[in-house]
Amino acid sequence: LFEDGAEGQPTTIRQSKPLTVRQTSFGCGKLGATVWPSSVALCLCLAANPDWVRGRRVLELGAGCGLPSLLCLEVLGANGVLSTDFWELDEQGNYDGRKEPVPARLHGVNLKHNVRGEGARVERVDWHKPDTILATKSFGADFIIGSDLVYYPSNVQPLIETLKILMEEEGGASEALLISPLPPEAERESLPEFRRKLPLELVQHNVEMDEIVLHRREEAENQRYLRIAIRAKNSN
Repeated sequence: LFEDGAEGQPTTIRQSKPLTVRQTSFGCGKLGATVWPSSVALCLCLAANPDWVRGRRVLELGAGCGLPSLLCLEVLGANGVLSTDFWELDEQGNYDGRKEPVPARLHGVNLKHNVRGEGARVERVDWHKPDTILATKSFGADFIIGSDLVYYPSNVQPLIETLKILMEEEGGASEALLISPLPPEAERESLPEFRRKLPLELVQHNVEMDEIVLHRREEAENQRYLRIAIRAKNSN
């Protein structure tokens, strides 16, 4: 059950088709080892609005275990999904010496295990290296999704540049939906900077932000999320 912050109307999502996602250990997946609540919130938003996905080519950023990608492909009728994340290339951890915990090589193996079959594709994408982002353009994504992406301050500008490549260059996606947790559920020190910069840098798109509330029966407190909808200015 989730509540639209703008209208205050609760919406219950009922889906009869089960989805199976394999999680992994923190040593393997680091921040992408398990399905995060933000990923569930993104799935609820998509399931409540299946027309956003049906017949479209969907690219997920920072996919983790790939639950939203799987939902789009198996339930919501996407024409194809490209599930992307970043992980080490080998067991020695060759990832340009970054200080953040980077998923191990087997994280990519797990993501490929979860998001597979006809219409599914998984790619290793580094927001700090534009060539890896450009390599996804052949997929022809027209809808971008992502959850809890602004975890580290060092990733704010690279993420914005990634969105510009995927959305503002010729043949780019016309729409995106991003979800990020809000206090008290989670503190993301880089979120204010991202919220401020994003509308200024995506000049060809309208950026709308509002809040949704996720109600979980097993938890006493509701969880608040920021919903960011990005749409091309010439989109109908």
